[in-house]
Order: sequence, then structure tokens, then C-alpha cells
Amino acid sequence: MEKVFLSFLGTNRYLPCHYYLNNNEYAENVNFVQEAMVKIFYKKYEKLDKVIIFLTKKARQINWEPETKEPGLKGCLKDLNLPFKLIDVEIPEGKSSEEIWKIFEIVYNSLQDEDNVILDITHGFRSLPMLGIVLLNYARFLKRIKVLGIYYGAFEVLGTKDEIEKLPINERNAPIFDLTNFEKLQRWSIAAENFVDYGRTDKIYELVKEKIDPILKDTKGQDEIAQRERDIINNLKNVSNNLYTVRGKLTYEGNSFIELKNIIRNIDTNENISNPLKPLKEKILSKVLPFSTNDVLNGFRGVKWCIDHDLIQQGITLLQETIITYILEKSKLDWQVLNNRVAVSDAIKSINIDKIDDGFNVANEEIVQVLIQTIRKDETLFRLSKLFEKLRDYRNDINHGGYLKNARKPDKFKNKLLNIFNKVVETIPGIL
Repeated sequence: MEKVFLSFLGTNRYLPCHYYLNNNEYAENVNFVQEAMVKIFYKKYEKLDKVIIFLTKKARQINWEPETKEPGLKGCLKDLNLPFKLIDVEIPEGKSSEEIWKIFEIVYNSLQDEDNVILDITHGFRSLPMLGIVLLNYARFLKRIKVLGIYYGAFEVLGTKDEIEKLPINERNAPIFDLTNFEKLQRWSIAAENFVDYGRTDKIYELVKEKIDPILKDTKGQDEIAQRERDIINNLKNVSNNLYTVRGKLTYEGNSFIELKNIIRNIDTNENISNPLKPLKEKILSKVLPFSTNDVLNGFRGVKWCIDHDLIQQGITLLQETIITYILEKSKLDWQVLNNRVAVSDAIKSINIDKIDDGFNVANEEIVQVLIQTIRKDETLFRLSKLFEKLRDYRNDINHGGYLKNARKPDKFKNKLLNIFNKVVETIPGIL
């Protein structure tokens, strides 16, 4: 895992100035922002293994190894006498879509798996700064790189070139802006999409932990805002994991849903939580709002979550198992007893084919007969038994991996789940 500094070299001639980062890290009297950043970041990040400069042919002639007496960046970096590997890579000018994609390919190929990357976007031509940030995010997924920082040397705050030339060197103090949060914002965008579209919470969990872990460590766990954010992501993760792994009992109890709901309501007027987390609060709240404590209907609400996020296998399983739980609860039988659950399935099968034969896995024939009578007498339970049976073959098919004869095509499962769920919602009031 090497620490790599990436930068684009421009074609303007640059005036010497002092660069500073965070008002306490300085590089004095330098012509090139890259020289300043390498000096600062070598110390800030303890070392740099590689410095890679991307440059066009024109930039090479004017600013890398100029034929004039003006200093070139190559010589300035070598004069630092720091033990990093200096690499110059030629790129096209980026005057067409094809050239921009070529730059993308060149920069991407310059990175190795698990590199720790610092990107300077000061002299990126036209779209290169945006391209660089997008590229880092792309490489973060495919090459597992870590973005240590993204920086911009704001030389232009000193004024025009004519104005700067009139300033004495001790007044030429240009800031280096830390733009790393732009990359984090892009990661938040992906995290938000993963949650809204797919119900996945791992990226949100990862981003919030990156922020709060150092705070909780420094404050020995006493920072109130960090505690609240920790509680949000922990419960959000629990909710998601419960449904991904079809934890019906935990969904029935609803503790993570309720706790998450209460936390979000309590911080509704708090302006100090992570900015990207604020717009997600209402989305999260809307998803957990229908859930309550120790409520069999939570299982059906969990099915809705599964449908919304394309968790089809989970949705089919949870829908059938929640119907079983509902029937047992209405029949005053313990729904946590396996024999009772098997008995419901056998009773439903008996009702739908009008007999129990030796092929059935009868857990307790007496309970089965009682359940048959109970279901037949209750219109709601009878309708649920019919809906349960219509899912039986679909559940067997999907859980057997499509290896059975006459296995269904993938799109059949979601359509069937949605159709049966809508009928369950019509049968039982108050689910949604």
C-alpha cells in the first residue's frame, strides 16, 4: 500500500509565492504548487512513495524541463532530496471525448491496488478536476484505493498576474484548499442510492463510522451528537440485516425499528448531525414509521420493504412465514414452536387439496385438525390460507435454486410476490 501523489501540470508560467494549508503548514517561495504540496504532504502523511505528474507535450516543454533558464517542476522536485519515486506520464490535451477517456484510462492505469492517494487538481485542464474526482471513486471500488486527500492551490486569490508581480514575496500567501469532502459527498450519493433503491445500509454505516469513531475516541464516548449518529447507523444496520436474513421474530418484536424511529424524531430539530445524513432522515423515518412493538403485522410491513428493494427471495419467505405466525396468533397457539408452524402448513395444504395423506409432514395431527376447523370458520384466515398455498411452489422453486423441473423464469417471482402481497393487504386492514 503505497502513498501516491497525483497532479496535472499546466502550461502557464507560474510566479513564486508561499503556499499554506490550514494556517499552520507552509511551503515558502515556490514556483509550482506541486512542489509546495509535496513538501507539505510528505510531512503531513509521514512520507510519499510516488509522485506522479501528468502532463501534455506542451506542459513538458514549458514547465517540466524548459529550455529557458526558468525553473522546471522536474528539477524543483528533485531538489527536495526526498526519497520518493518521481514519475512523469504524458497525456493528451483533453480536447475531445476520446481524449478525455484516454486520460481517464492513463490515470487509472497509473494506480495500483490499495494505493493511498492524494490528488492535486489545481492545474487540471477544463474537466480534469471533475474527471479526477470521479476516477478516484471508480478506482476506490475496483482497486480498493483509499483517498487521503484532494487539494487545490488557490494562487488566484492573490489577484491578477500584474497585481501579483507588484507584491513583495512575503505578501504572496496563497491557501491550499482541502476538497476531500467532495469525494466523500460522492460516496454519500452512492450510499444514499444504495439505501433508497436497494435498502442497503452498509455504505451509510461506513461513512458515519469514519466520522464519529475519532470523535468518540477523543471524547471517550461522551460526544452527544456522535452518540446519536452511532445509534442511528447501528439500528439502521440492524433493521436492514433483519430483513436481509429474514429474521421474522426480530421483525415481529420491532425493537430496532422503534428505536430508530424515536432517535430520528428526537434529533429532528438538531442541526449538528452529518450534513449528508440530514436529507436521509425523512426517508428513513418514512420506512420505519409503520412498524410497532410486538406486532405480527410487522412481518407484512417487512415484506413491503423487501418488495421495495427487490429482496424477492426474502420477501416470499417472510410473507409465508408471517401468514403462519398470523394464523397461530389468531388461533391462540405459540408461533415460536416448530411443530405448530409445520402444522399450519399441513392444515393449509389439507384445506386446498381436501385431504392429508402420507406424503405430508404432519407435526401433530390433532393440532392440524384444530387448525383446519379454525381456518375454515374464519374468513380472513381462510383467504390467507389460499394466498399462502399460491406461494408454496414459488418458494420451493426459488429456495431450490431453480434446479427443479419446470423451474420458473426470474421475473415470475417478483410479479407473484407483489400480486399475493397486495391481496394480503386487502385481506388484513392496518398493514400499511
